[in-house]
Amino acid sequence: MASCFLRVLTSGFLLASLIVLTTNTATSEMLMPIVLPMSFTLYHIATGNKLMGDVKSYLDFLGDQIISYILATGAAVGFGATKDMKSIFAGSGNVDEFFNKGYDSASLLLLGFVCTAILLVWKILA
Repeated sequence: MASCFLRVLTSGFLLASLIVLTTNTATSEMLMPIVLPMSFTLYHIATGNKLMGDVKSYLDFLGDQIISYILATGAAVGFGATKDMKSIFAGSGNVDEFFNKGYDSASLLLLGFVCTAILLVWKILA
């Protein structure tokens, strides 16, 4: 149940990050790769059966690690690029609101990474 909650929370942070990015004046496309592992978790909760046993658990863990690295990298790049671009365009009008939304989006990605990292530790300890 906790893993489902953390997956939903991660998806929520990704969706919120996407909303912040699309409401800004720049656009971006973002894939939500969390749907397939979430479907495995919901299947397990609904039926009580593990899908393909150990193989599914290994692939699920590996997928969560990959998603975790993607989220952490996206957050780091978001913070770095926003900081660099904000200093470059500092004197060219009112751009603070635009770049602050970049910081907001990177923060949401970082929160999504934290949820995925907690999920990975949960799986290791369980």
